[in-house]
Amino acid sequence: MKQTLRYTAWCWRLCRRPLGMWLALGAAAQAVPLLWAASRPANAAYSYDWLQNSAGTPFVFAVFYLGAAVAAQWPVRQAAGRSRAAFTILTFRMPRRCLLAGHILNTLLALFAAMAGELALLFALCPAALALQDAAAAASFAFALPAAGRLWWAWAGSYTVQLLLPVTVPVAAMWALVLAVPAVLAPAVALHRGAHRLAAAVLALAAAGCWVGLLYRNGEPLCSPLTLGLAAALAALLALTALSALWALRRAEIAR
Repeated sequence: MKQTLRYTAWCWRLCRRPLGMWLALGAAAQAVPLLWAASRPANAAYSYDWLQNSAGTPFVFAVFYLGAAVAAQWPVRQAAGRSRAAFTILTFRMPRRCLLAGHILNTLLALFAAMAGELALLFALCPAALALQDAAAAASFAFALPAAGRLWWAWAGSYTVQLLLPVTVPVAAMWALVLAVPAVLAPAVALHRGAHRLAAAVLALAAAGCWVGLLYRNGEPLCSPLTLGLAAALAALLALTALSALWALRRAEIAR
């Protein structure tokens, strides 16, 4: 376990700078349209959650969230230079499963940082958005509402915030699912080379389809046949993808 954590720390040191730049770009891509939507007089009466949806903030966050999983792999692969990416990690004398676990933990940490950053961003933008709404209302309708009294309720009532904060059991299960699935799939695909990566990507896309199906069940109960079938298929595909990553590590070790 100690070796796995040390390897995770090594991966994190490599990816933290490009990850930070990627998340900063995502924050700017969300802040500009959100504040612009809040400054329009036509939106002065709408909630903070409505402003996020009209500005496309949830969609932009989803794109940059999945990109964070990719960013967690790129510096580690670049560390290999022109040689096989697996050659660098083969210098760590530890079981192959521990190497894969280190990649998964590093990706999990990157995704958690993306979630925490999104919560902080929505909290930081809330006063500015409400103040712009108040200014637009005062200029157009000759009345103003102080933003200070509704800051907390506007932020806590946001649907994105409620998804990112696991305050109930169903939300906690969804939160864990959103974190765990990309954390397994991204490194499992990245450890392959050439045509083998394409085959692993097909497995990952199938698993991602089951993952999206579980996240958007349209009111299906947890014990319904559809939900249980999707969960079983997702678990099987995640296991196959992880086993393929272990095989890729073993194949690279033999090739050396």
